[in-house]
Amino acid sequence: MLPVARTVSAKSPARGALEELIAGEVPPGCDRPLPDRVSVRGVRVDGGIATADFSEELVTGFGGGSSSEEAVVYSIVNTLTSVPGIARVQILVSGRQVETIGGHLDVRGPLAFDGELVTASR
Repeated sequence: MLPVARTVSAKSPARGALEELIAGEVPPGCDRPLPDRVSVRGVRVDGGIATADFSEELVTGFGGGSSSEEAVVYSIVNTLTSVPGIARVQILVSGRQVETIGGHLDVRGPLAFDGELVTASR
């Protein structure tokens, strides 16, 4: 994953950051990390934990593979933890906690930033 700087709405920086992740410009040579047609249903921040609720396409549109799942999950987590006041992220799908997005990573609890997955800019 490459870090990308974006300008987002001050009204809702967490939601704006996720919407940029979904629809924003992708750096040359990179793929969009989230599945097609996924949308943000809502984002709430409480006590340093952001709860991000996505449409079913987060799971149903997932293409498979442990590396791809890691990219999906940590593109969400690392994006939201870059927003001031957010330390961990809970991922929901259609308002429900899910065990995993694609069978490899446990997303039942809040997750913290993972710097191991971010590569330096080219």
